[in-house]
Amino acid sequence: MTGSPSPENAPNRQEQRSAQTRRRVCAAAIACLDERGYSETSIQRVQERAGVSRGALMHQFATKEDMIVETLRRVLASTRHGQGLAGARRGGDGGGASMERDLLSLWSHLVDRPEGRAMVEILVAARTDARLRAKIEPLLRTYEAEIGQDVLEIYESAGGSDEDVIQIWAICRIFMRSLHLQQRFDPDPEAARAMVRRFAELVAPHLRRRDPPPADGD
Repeated sequence: MTGSPSPENAPNRQEQRSAQTRRRVCAAAIACLDERGYSETSIQRVQERAGVSRGALMHQFATKEDMIVETLRRVLASTRHGQGLAGARRGGDGGGASMERDLLSLWSHLVDRPEGRAMVEILVAARTDARLRAKIEPLLRTYEAEIGQDVLEIYESAGGSDEDVIQIWAICRIFMRSLHLQQRFDPDPEAARAMVRRFAELVAPHLRRRDPPPADGD
């Protein structure tokens, strides 16, 4: 006969509800940032979009800035563990075709998505919003260090310098984010993809995949 789970192992329903509320609020914040921009992403608008009460939202996030920080944290985590950089970890040759594939995947699966556009809105707003900037800067510094270590596991530079790898990948990210602004000049999606391909050609001579580690038993 199977006994009931002990109290210490039983799911904490309050924690589950809180986690679900935070997920819904952050998903709604991403949608609002993407569709309306930072200034129009109000607590009320996010609350309505998430389908939660104002009290439930404010219990999780005391201010708009707190909500945005958690939203950004989730977006940054997805860039490390989502289909973009994680896809680059999954093998392939080290040549230009591989770099084109990796950057196109990064653009399609991360940058040119609601999450990627929401991140740009937050970064642009933080340029002039001192309160927001103060809250997100520690998060961004931590992310910068972590993403640098991530790319070192995947790529090496032609000159063998780890610093080059980190800097070149940072340039790739800057280029990708800037494409959102370029799309105001030319909204054709294929034009953006063509620029990614051309940029990959420029990057490929300087950045290549590391050789995969030997299989067990080799």
